[in-house]
Parts: sequence; structure tokens; C-alpha cells
Amino acid sequence: MPLEAIVCFQMRLQITPNDINTIMLTARALTMLGAIREARVALEDALESDPDHKQAKKMLEELDSDEAKNLAETMKAMKGGDGNKDKFTMDALKAMIDENGRLRKPGLNKKSKRA
Repeated sequence: MPLEAIVCFQMRLQITPNDINTIMLTARALTMLGAIREARVALEDALESDPDHKQAKKMLEELDSDEAKNLAETMKAMKGGDGNKDKFTMDALKAMIDENGRLRKPGLNKKSKRA
């Protein structure tokens, strides 16, 4: 499931923020959910870390294609066997994205205070 993968990738990026492979996997999972804008932001972040990363450049070009735009529209319109699950996935994804289109990194709880 792409959403669960994104959560795992974000946790990994909390530990190693410049891990290009994890950023690429995040972008791929976002694309699978139809979140093209967010995938583009992730790829641009990857290219900030490594401007010569050929795979990131290629994937960024692919996101501008009509095929990617059609895929995004199809993914957004597609309903699985459980329409509520799709709504939950999209709502969860929206909650994970900040105002700049970047995925929020999960916070690591230091110590929980007990009353």
C-alpha cells in the first residue's frame, strides 16, 4: 500500500534526511496515489541533495508527461472495493502534507510526561 510505504519512508528520512533512494521511493509512492505535485516536490528535494542524479531528473521529466497527468486523474477518480478506504487514504495523505507541498516528517517522541 503506497500510504503505508510513505509513512515508513518518512520515518527513514527522519533518520537519514538526504537518502536519495528513500526520497525516490517516496516520490514513486506519491505518484501511485496520484499526488503528482507532491512527488515533484520530493524529486526537487532529491535534486537539491544531488543535482546530477539521473534517475531523479528522468522521473521529474516523466511527471510532466501527459501519461503521468492521466495516471494522476485516474488514480484520484478510481474507487476500490471500499470507497471509504480511498477517502481515508486521500485524507491521511492531505494531513501529511505541509503548506509547501512537502510531506511532514514524523516527530519522534522524546519522553512522554505522565501526570
